[in-house]
Amino acid sequence: MVGGIHTNLFPEQTLLDLKPHVIGIGEGEITITEILKEIHTKNFDKIEGVCFIKDGKPFRTSPRKLNKNIDGFPLPARHLIPKEDFIMNNRMFNTDILMTHIMPGRG
Repeated sequence: MVGGIHTNLFPEQTLLDLKPHVIGIGEGEITITEILKEIHTKNFDKIEGVCFIKDGKPFRTSPRKLNKNIDGFPLPARHLIPKEDFIMNNRMFNTDILMTHIMPGRG
Protein backbone atom coordinates (compact mmCIF):
# COMPACT_ATOMS: atom_id res chain seq x y z
CA MET A 1 0.00 0.00 0.00
CA VAL A 2 1.11 3.53 -0.73
CA GLY A 3 -0.29 6.74 0.75
CA GLY A 4 0.66 10.35 1.32
CA ILE A 5 0.39 13.68 -0.41
CA HIS A 6 1.67 12.33 -3.74
CA THR A 7 -1.11 9.72 -3.87
CA ASN A 8 -3.69 12.38 -3.05
CA LEU A 9 -2.53 14.58 -5.91
CA PHE A 10 -1.69 11.91 -8.51
CA PRO A 11 -3.29 8.60 -7.48
CA GLU A 12 -3.48 6.95 -10.90
CA GLN A 13 0.04 8.02 -11.90
CA THR A 14 1.48 6.88 -8.56
CA LEU A 15 -0.29 3.54 -8.98
CA LEU A 16 1.16 3.07 -12.47
CA ASP A 17 4.65 4.25 -11.48
CA LEU A 18 5.09 2.31 -8.22
CA LYS A 19 2.80 -0.64 -8.99
CA PRO A 20 1.54 -1.33 -5.44
CA HIS A 21 -1.55 -3.46 -4.88
CA VAL A 22 -3.52 -0.43 -3.68
CA ILE A 23 -3.16 3.29 -3.02
CA GLY A 24 -4.86 5.22 -0.23
CA ILE A 25 -6.37 8.59 -1.09
CA GLY A 26 -7.20 11.03 1.70
CA GLU A 27 -7.23 10.07 5.36
CA GLY A 28 -5.73 6.67 5.97
CA GLU A 29 -6.54 5.80 9.59
CA ILE A 30 -9.68 3.82 8.77
CA THR A 31 -8.76 3.01 5.18
CA ILE A 32 -5.61 1.09 6.13
CA THR A 33 -7.49 -1.15 8.57
CA GLU A 34 -10.01 -2.00 5.85
CA ILE A 35 -7.22 -2.66 3.34
CA LEU A 36 -5.49 -5.02 5.80
CA LYS A 37 -8.71 -7.04 6.13
CA GLU A 38 -8.73 -7.55 2.34
CA ILE A 39 -4.99 -7.77 1.70
CA HIS A 40 -5.09 -11.50 0.85
CA THR A 41 -8.23 -11.33 -1.29
CA LYS A 42 -7.25 -8.04 -2.99
CA ASN A 43 -10.98 -7.20 -2.98
CA PHE A 44 -10.70 -3.42 -2.52
CA ASP A 45 -13.88 -2.45 -4.42
CA LYS A 46 -15.94 -1.61 -1.32
CA ILE A 47 -13.23 0.37 0.48
CA GLU A 48 -13.71 4.13 0.23
CA GLY A 49 -10.73 6.28 -0.73
CA VAL A 50 -8.53 3.82 -2.62
CA CYS A 51 -7.20 3.35 -6.13
CA PHE A 52 -6.08 0.02 -7.61
CA ILE A 53 -5.84 -1.81 -10.93
CA LYS A 54 -9.14 -3.34 -12.05
CA ASP A 55 -9.57 -4.91 -15.47
CA GLY A 56 -6.11 -3.64 -16.43
CA LYS A 57 -6.84 0.02 -15.64
CA PRO A 58 -6.64 2.28 -12.58
CA PHE A 59 -9.93 2.22 -10.68
CA ARG A 60 -10.79 4.77 -7.99
CA THR A 61 -13.46 4.12 -5.35
CA SER A 62 -15.67 6.82 -3.90
CA PRO A 63 -13.87 9.29 -1.63
CA ARG A 64 -13.72 8.64 2.10
CA LYS A 65 -15.44 11.33 4.15
CA LEU A 66 -13.28 13.27 6.60
CA ASN A 67 -13.55 12.00 10.14
CA LYS A 68 -14.53 15.05 12.16
CA ASN A 69 -13.64 13.44 15.50
CA ILE A 70 -9.85 13.35 15.25
CA ASP A 71 -9.67 12.97 19.04
CA GLY A 72 -11.00 9.46 18.49
CA PHE A 73 -7.84 8.38 16.67
CA PRO A 74 -5.25 6.66 18.85
CA LEU A 75 -1.94 8.36 19.48
CA PRO A 76 1.09 6.79 17.77
CA ALA A 77 2.41 3.73 19.63
CA ARG A 78 5.96 5.04 19.74
CA HIS A 79 6.76 2.70 22.64
CA LEU A 80 6.83 -0.11 20.06
CA ILE A 81 9.77 1.49 18.22
CA PRO A 82 13.30 1.13 19.60
CA LYS A 83 14.35 4.36 21.32
CA GLU A 84 17.55 4.55 19.27
CA ASP A 85 15.42 4.98 16.13
CA PHE A 86 14.39 8.41 17.49
CA ILE A 87 17.96 9.68 17.75
CA MET A 88 18.59 12.02 14.84
CA ASN A 89 21.69 13.95 14.06
CA ASN A 90 21.51 17.73 14.13
CA ARG A 91 24.02 18.59 11.42
CA MET A 92 24.17 22.29 12.28
CA PHE A 93 25.24 21.79 15.90
CA ASN A 94 26.89 18.36 15.54
CA THR A 95 24.70 16.79 18.24
CA ASP A 96 22.39 13.81 18.48
CA ILE A 97 18.92 14.76 19.66
CA LEU A 98 16.00 12.57 20.71
CA MET A 99 13.17 13.61 18.38
CA THR A 100 10.65 12.47 15.84
CA HIS A 101 9.25 14.07 12.71
CA ILE A 102 5.55 14.65 12.23
CA MET A 103 3.59 15.68 9.18
CA PRO A 104 0.35 17.25 10.38
CA GLY A 105 -2.50 17.10 7.95
CA ARG A 106 -5.07 19.05 9.92
CA GLY A 107 -3.46 22.23 11.09
